[in-house]
Amino acid sequence: MAMDSASSYPRRMAIRSGQRVSVRTDQLVRDDIVEFAAGDQICADAVVRDGQLQVNESLLTGEA
Repeated sequence: MAMDSASSYPRRMAIRSGQRVSVRTDQLVRDDIVEFAAGDQICADAVVRDGQLQVNESLLTGEA
């Protein structure tokens, strides 16, 4: 399913230049610090910097 308009892209909270800002997921760039909450989809390659994370990998592996 293609995204037609800019408003249809999901947004995430990111920290850029020390400021917390809402960013469209297609606008994330390297070195953005992105905040995830329970149930969020991880929208880019990421490194866990603080806290813990459990991921349902079935979307990547195709397992049921």
